[in-house]
Amino acid sequence: MSRRGWTATVAAVMLVAGVITPGPATAAPSGITPPSPPSSVSSDDYPNDGTPSGGVDVTGTFEVTAPAVRPGKVKEYAYSLDSGVLIAAETVPARTSDRGATISVSPKHDGINVLWVWSRDRAGRISAPVTYRFTVRADSGPGYPAVPLPPAITFPNGSEVSAGGQLTVTFDAEGDTDVTSFRYSIDGTGLGSTVPAISAGGSATVVLDVGNVSGSRPIYAVAVDDNGSRVSGLSQGEFTVLPATSLAGTVWDAYFLPQAGAVITLRPGDHQATSGADGGYAFTDLTRGAYTVTATLGDRCVASFALEIDSQGQTVDIFVPPVGEGSDPICSD
Repeated sequence: MSRRGWTATVAAVMLVAGVITPGPATAAPSGITPPSPPSSVSSDDYPNDGTPSGGVDVTGTFEVTAPAVRPGKVKEYAYSLDSGVLIAAETVPARTSDRGATISVSPKHDGINVLWVWSRDRAGRISAPVTYRFTVRADSGPGYPAVPLPPAITFPNGSEVSAGGQLTVTFDAEGDTDVTSFRYSIDGTGLGSTVPAISAGGSATVVLDVGNVSGSRPIYAVAVDDNGSRVSGLSQGEFTVLPATSLAGTVWDAYFLPQAGAVITLRPGDHQATSGADGGYAFTDLTRGAYTVTATLGDRCVASFALEIDSQGQTVDIFVPPVGEGSDPICSD
C-alpha cells in the first residue's frame, strides 16, 4: 500500500463560523462573535514531529489547550479525524478546571492523519478549526489493513456554475493504491453515485447537472477499496450555483420605430427569440458567459456582435441599419 509521508504540523485554518448542522457552516449573526479556536493540540501517543507512531485502530489521546482569549466561553470541543467536516464531528466537554479537553481517537489508516478541532460555545457557535497532523505507523495495529484515505475534491473548471449548468468535479485518492472507486452525492450524504478511479490510487472526474437551486451547496465523497469492503472517511467540497441570467431588449429601426418579426439568435446554445409588435425580445434561464448575438429581419442580417452576459442579466437594444447604407453584418449559420 502506498502512502505519502508528510511533515506533521499544527496549523490554524480559517473557516466561516457556524453551528454543527448538515451542510456548510453558517456565518454568525452580525454583532455576535464566535469563540476563539483552541490554542493548541498535542499528543504523546501520536507526536507531530513526523515520526510514525501507534498503529491502525491503536487509540491515542490528544490534549486540547483552551483559547487564550475568553476561554470561559467554550462549552465543548468538536473534533473530526481526517474529514474536517462538521457533520462528521464528535464533541467532548471542556474541563471546568482549565477549559481544555482530552480527546481519544483511533486512527483508521496508516500514514498521515489529520485531527480537526473546533471550539464551541453555549450558543452553538463554532470557531475556526485547528488541525493537528501526525503519522501512523504502517503495517501495525489491530485494525490493519487500514481503511482508505478520504479523497481530495477539486473543481477543474472552477467552483461556480450557473443554474441549469454542469459542474466538473475530480475525486483524487492521492496515491492510496487501495482505492479503486469513489462514492459521492450532492447536497446530502447519501453517496448514491459511484465512479471508478482511472487507476488504483488515481483520480476520477465526473460532470454533474446542478439543477436550478442557487447558492452555496456541498458535495460529499468517500474512497472505496478494490473489493468494496472498506470505505474512507467523508470528504466535503463546496460549490456555488449562480442564478440563471437573462437578456432582453428592443429592435428599432433608424427612426426609433419598433421592428416586429426580427429573429434574434444566441450561440452557443442556438437560443432564439422573435421580436413582438413593440419590438421587444427576451431570453430567460440563460447560463452566464460569452455569446454571439445575431439578428435577422426577413432575409437580411441586421446585427451580429459578441456579448458577455453576467449573472445580473443585461438589456441590449438592436438597431436595424437602413437599406443601402453600408454593407450588412454577416450572420453565421
